[in-house]
Amino acid sequence: MFFETDTRIIYYDDGSQWIKLATVDWENIDGKPSVFSPEPHTHESSEITDLSSASVGYATSAGNADAVDGYHAGNESGQIPISNGTVNVDLNADLLDGYHATSFPEKLTANIEVTVGNNGDFSTLQEAIEFLVNKYYPQYISEGVVPSVTIRMLSGYILTSPVIIDGLNLSWIKITGDDASTPVDATGWKSFETPWAPGTNIGQPAFVLQRGAQGPRIAQIFEMIGSVPQAIRGLYVTQGSVAVVEPG
Repeated sequence: MFFETDTRIIYYDDGSQWIKLATVDWENIDGKPSVFSPEPHTHESSEITDLSSASVGYATSAGNADAVDGYHAGNESGQIPISNGTVNVDLNADLLDGYHATSFPEKLTANIEVTVGNNGDFSTLQEAIEFLVNKYYPQYISEGVVPSVTIRMLSGYILTSPVIIDGLNLSWIKITGDDASTPVDATGWKSFETPWAPGTNIGQPAFVLQRGAQGPRIAQIFEMIGSVPQAIRGLYVTQGSVAVVEPG
């Protein structure tokens, strides 16, 4: 008879072979450790049976490569993991350098119209132009007509400050009006001083196109009202700029 110390099994000799006689229950073993601390080790990927859901730190064909620890950028909860493994709550994942997609100009894909004046989209013509330049950019089309924007001045709108276009191409914008003509009130306007020749005044034009600007297509009559200074000019175009006034 002998006792196998590593397996705690007792064997006896029947004359031809060793026969297991008895085993010692785990609870009856004295001096056993209470905790078996794991030793650092590695596994081959072939040893992992559920690689798609395992947090192994890399993407594989078995897993969803656009998800990290089960989180998608831009999911409804807005939760995505950061580099230290902590989940960031309520993080807006569709921001770029802190800016939302709506902060960047988008391609103009169809004709649109905005209105200016009382109960319109914008209070002034200048506000409408600024919004459109920051919001859209025209796209190149090899065949057909490039989409454009119409600014329609509502009935009763009065232009009370000059429109200055400096170096921009706004030929994709068209200005129209509901009235037969749009009044221009130049009361209090200062003489426009040319930036290329300081001290040189050119009067008080309603529209100024300078430094290669291509102005919006004007399809409306503008009429000066009130006491009009002699130096007033309706349209001033200089330095290779282009103005388009449509017939009628």
